[in-house]
Amino acid sequence: MIEIFKLAAFASLLAAAGFSAPAMSPEAARSARNKLDRITSEKLEKGESVILTQDEFNSFLRYDSKLDLPKGVHDLEVRLDNDRGEIRARVDLSMMQSSGGGAAGFLVQMLLSGERDVRAICRYTSEQGKALIDVELVEIDGRRISGSILGWLISSYVVPKIPEFEPDRPLPLPHNLREIRLEPGRAVLTSY
Repeated sequence: MIEIFKLAAFASLLAAAGFSAPAMSPEAARSARNKLDRITSEKLEKGESVILTQDEFNSFLRYDSKLDLPKGVHDLEVRLDNDRGEIRARVDLSMMQSSGGGAAGFLVQMLLSGERDVRAICRYTSEQGKALIDVELVEIDGRRISGSILGWLISSYVVPKIPEFEPDRPLPLPHNLREIRLEPGRAVLTSY
């Protein structure tokens, strides 16, 4: 009996330290879908804010049948913090359509072929209908990617999916949103 109490106390300490597993569920995915549908249909009142929790967002990524992830991407998970987002996924870069080419692109594709663990941390700020995304860290199988290889990955895999994305340049926010603020465990989306 004492061992059960010790285990429960240890689990409580891990949860308090932020090591709890996300509470993903079909219900949380439906909640996220309903909130996102309100935003995309532009039915928010002027200045209204919608809170999308990290658990809702991850549930949406896992359970929403309407979501169309790029081919070769699975086990996608997002963690939200103050002005930062961390994305983790299993990615088969050779299955994702790429616009990159040439000898450098071919060589990098050969080195990165097959399924890989990908982790990215981005600083995210927005105001007045525009957002700025700064890629702070990208790791593939625990190895940091930087410089020209990172530039090639962004131009080959991110830009074809989000054509308006350019590092260090603001992106327009969609659907009459004035701001998307990232906080620990949630995103607050505010309309104009």
